Amino acid sequence: MALSNAGWDVVVLEKGRTHFTNLESSTPTTLYSNDELKMNRGFGQALPELEPRTFRYRESQEQPVAVGDVNTIPGAVGGGTTLWDAKTPRYWDIDFKKRSLLGPFPGADAVDWPFAYENLAPYYDAAEELMGVAGDTSALPDFTLGHAPRTRQFPMPPGIQMRSSLLLADGARQAGLHPYPFMEAINSVPYDGRPPCIHCGHCLDACPVFLNPSLLGDLARVGRYDDMTDAHLADCMLCGCCGYACPSNIPLVQRFRVAKALLREEDARKQAKERAEAARNKAETSKAAV
Repeated sequence: MALSNAGWDVVVLEKGRTHFTNLESSTPTTLYSNDELKMNRGFGQALPELEPRTFRYRESQEQPVAVGDVNTIPGAVGGGTTLWDAKTPRYWDIDFKKRSLLGPFPGADAVDWPFAYENLAPYYDAAEELMGVAGDTSALPDFTLGHAPRTRQFPMPPGIQMRSSLLLADGARQAGLHPYPFMEAINSVPYDGRPPCIHCGHCLDACPVFLNPSLLGDLARVGRYDDMTDAHLADCMLCGCCGYACPSNIPLVQRFRVAKALLREEDARKQAKERAEAARNKAETSKAAV
């Protein structure tokens, strides 16, 4: 994105089909949905029947233990970001110099990276600021910070922790481990003009016409009303199901109502202008004929 904004032509190569309807739009619609059947069928992932993956415990095993759906990876335009859970860990310093630290390994073409963690750290900071990453530097273990030092706190504090996570964390502490809130690119507080969202998906399930209320709400908040048209705002019935289901109490319906009114006004102005231009053209044609 930075290269594109600087005027460079950037080409991104993707593997797999696209599940987005119009990538030229700033708000492309998508075939992804909260559908358990789709997920069970591996929607958006590589098909194990066509691209089977194998697993062996050791290289000496002639026959793989498993073939097919092994550590499935996304096979679609957008890659893992179309299905990810927004976890944003950093590489450690040792990840950049595996050959120097561990030496060559027979059969492996391992080399060190041409740069080190400290060279990349400022760009990690910039990316976390851009996306909006939640976390707590003070909660990170010294061992982690020793391999991935940080010079600043995360842009946002950690989000709400699930009860199951808290129970597991308590058990880990009793076992002498050091659990901590994992860093993730999900708003825990208002950030960059965006309200906090717990990503429960209730608004998607609640919409009777299968719109994306969360997306529409964000577009309305920043005044991108034309993009809301591309996201099918006209299909919204203003029934209020999404707002009722939203546990963050984001005023979705109010935003949609204002956006619809503004778009109607804009459409009325365009139609009035077109009528005036048509009348003027008709008058000029008549005058020329006389």
